[in-house]
Amino acid sequence: MTRRAALAVAAACLPALAAHAAEWTWGGSLAGRVEQISNPTLAVPAAPTDSRRAVAATGQLASRAEDWDAALDAHYTWNESSTPILDIDEYGLVFGGHRLFERDTLGLSASTRRDASLANVATPSGASIALAQRDTSNIAPTWRHSLTERWTLDAEASAQTVAYGQRTPGLVDFSSTGGSVGLKYRLSPILDLSLGANALRFRTDPATTASDSRGWTAGLHYLPNDYWTLDASFGGTRVKSRFTATSLICPVAPVIFCETGLVPFLAVGTEREGTVQGSTWNAAASYVPDERNTLLLLSTRSVGPSGGGSLSVTESVGVTYTRRLTDRVSVTADASRRSTAIVGASAIGSATRTSYASASLAWQLAERWTLDAGARWLRSRLPSGGSPESATLFVSLRYAVSQQPLRGP
Repeated sequence: MTRRAALAVAAACLPALAAHAAEWTWGGSLAGRVEQISNPTLAVPAAPTDSRRAVAATGQLASRAEDWDAALDAHYTWNESSTPILDIDEYGLVFGGHRLFERDTLGLSASTRRDASLANVATPSGASIALAQRDTSNIAPTWRHSLTERWTLDAEASAQTVAYGQRTPGLVDFSSTGGSVGLKYRLSPILDLSLGANALRFRTDPATTASDSRGWTAGLHYLPNDYWTLDASFGGTRVKSRFTATSLICPVAPVIFCETGLVPFLAVGTEREGTVQGSTWNAAASYVPDERNTLLLLSTRSVGPSGGGSLSVTESVGVTYTRRLTDRVSVTADASRRSTAIVGASAIGSATRTSYASASLAWQLAERWTLDAGARWLRSRLPSGGSPESATLFVSLRYAVSQQPLRGP
């Protein structure tokens, strides 16, 4: 799906629903931000420390009626820095909506965005990390059908395209389409069981990789008490891939005739294909003992698209803790570790391991004014042995307007 198609979907849906709108609201924010970043591109050896100034604007338009809801979010961030990749402006448009029937719910989400994001880069020694401009567009329709009071059927489809505006060696544009279907059973008011199947089709541009994955999952949603919420699933996946490449072959011997230019090399296409199987899981737990404290725990293993020219396997664990000190001041701390490896023709490649930690403070100065400040730290352990790291200090001032009724003439 192209960027233009995603914009057309988002722009067309709200006017189509407007004739039946019951209530419209709007909101938005404007923020200024200053960052000091060491080694901003995770380079080896480390790049010089740089700063970035940013102004970000957001806007939301939403509507709700008895049988449908819809929302359109837009954001734009102006960035200024002497590091080119940090100087890229970021923007996006996101649409989401639902249509309710007696036993069915239809949903649609569509988005298009440009950002500068960390991406996995394929190298001869494995996967690396790079900061690169990325243009992403996706669309995802959903359907939920209540079979009985206890049984629910869910289906989802998705299409995504990713293009890297600045050609970073090892990054490849790609597109992916996928779908899933699941059956959920409410065993009791505190326990839901689910079983599902999924499929994903991955293609690169230029067409050097074609991967198709099939998988299954079994999971549960459990509420042991008023404080804890547990979600867990386990499954398996099978990835079949085909890689094509061009090799230069000298048609005569010795090869010195080709190397000196007396005889031209011949470009010969080569192809490798194979199948890789593995397990996937997703476990999440939230603990909310009171109105002031929230603890989130997460562990996942998934297979998905990457900019390295292949599907990738990602394992991650993380923890996030938020505490509201007063009615106006709150603090948040989170930490995570992630391992990412490229799925090859017959095996999973070497992994890049990333560690992340951050701490921030939010102070509501007035009804619409908020001051945010904090620090972030990131380190990547590469298969080649390098360990680049980056640290960021930031402070921002934000003016926000919460959802307000949109009154007509």
